Amino acid sequence: MSAFDLITTVAVAALVLYLLYLAAFDRFNLVIAFRNVFRNVRRSTITILAIALGGAAAIVFGGFINDMYYGLRESTIRSQLGHVQLYREGYGAYGLQDPEEYRLYDYERIVDVIENDPVLRDYVTAAIPVVEFSGLVSTGETTRSFVARGVDLEKDRFLSSYDLTVDGTKLYEGDRGVVSMGYLLARSLEAVPGDLLMILTSTRSVGLNVIDVEVGGTTRSFSEEYDRVYLKMPIEDAWSLLGEEYADKLIVMIRRTRDLPIVLERLIHLNESEDLGIEYREWEDLATFYRSVKQMYDGIFAFLKVVMSIMVVVFVSNTLFMAVMERVGETGSVRTIGARRRTVVANFLTEGILMGIIGGLVGIGLAWLVALIVNHFGIPMPPPPGSSTGFTAILRYDADAIPFFGFSFKLSVLTAFVAAVIPARRAISMSVVDALRHY
Repeated sequence: MSAFDLITTVAVAALVLYLLYLAAFDRFNLVIAFRNVFRNVRRSTITILAIALGGAAAIVFGGFINDMYYGLRESTIRSQLGHVQLYREGYGAYGLQDPEEYRLYDYERIVDVIENDPVLRDYVTAAIPVVEFSGLVSTGETTRSFVARGVDLEKDRFLSSYDLTVDGTKLYEGDRGVVSMGYLLARSLEAVPGDLLMILTSTRSVGLNVIDVEVGGTTRSFSEEYDRVYLKMPIEDAWSLLGEEYADKLIVMIRRTRDLPIVLERLIHLNESEDLGIEYREWEDLATFYRSVKQMYDGIFAFLKVVMSIMVVVFVSNTLFMAVMERVGETGSVRTIGARRRTVVANFLTEGILMGIIGGLVGIGLAWLVALIVNHFGIPMPPPPGSSTGFTAILRYDADAIPFFGFSFKLSVLTAFVAAVIPARRAISMSVVDALRHY
């Protein structure tokens, strides 16, 4: 929680506690403030609706960008990166300079430990050995460079669940001599399912090596750059081409992304207790595009917070100021019978708090109603940057959207309270004599 969120949460909690104090020890003033809120039903309704619309707008926009986050996050995880990538210890510091020395030759033992652990068994769906290499792919007439991934096809369904098949079929367990590739790579090669390709790469153990494969299908991910170079094959074919059996890394997939902290804690424990000799990187550390998009939307939402807060404060202040001016004479009468200035101020501030709470709750209800309508039809979206495929967005109200509901309610209460300060000060700035002249 940021410092701003902490301060606003404490402020709203203090205002709610103040109302509870009135309810317990000063119920008369609370009742008076509540009646004053609805003295002019039309004006109060307009004010509450203004607060509610500001809060609902925050939730609706939050639900929209939460769906953007969810879709980008899950497509990144379930088509490219996985939730956690495990490497041989030292890979992060030296693996790029000397990748051959940091391969996982004992990957089977690590997979066995992870998939049979009594704790991880409830969270992990697969620990997938992956071999990655690059080279040239040719149809005999056209040659292109590629980046290949050899995978265990039995487990790959967990990693490629977000890939869309454009032509042909995906790879299935037992396939040999068949590859799947990004549709843009296939287009540049003018290759279609059933065509034969020649794959050439250079390896440490056998030097230059070549195998012939058949195109099984083409796929589309969320990234055009990925689809221009991506090629996938059974890990057995990759081993045959490279001349060694090993894994460059293990990709760990879990059932729910929100359970990642639990999985990481257990992996760290197993690494120490079982002497696995591994290190890890989380998906978000690898997902540079996701982080840049999230930072952009966070900036937009921060700006929206400021704009909505100013609009609600101005509108509510104006409405409450009109209400105060209508009750100047009443305020003077109250003060002539002994009411202190702070009592009058507290009464106006209490009215503002009540309006903020009511408006916040109404705003939450409006946001749910909007979500029911919008999600029934969906929101057609154009292709995001780097992609050629549009999608249908919704308003996603899940656990990750709770902060948006919290912000909406705090916005409603705090802006209504701040808006009530100016008219409250105006109410006590007049002398009693001048106030009584307004009758």
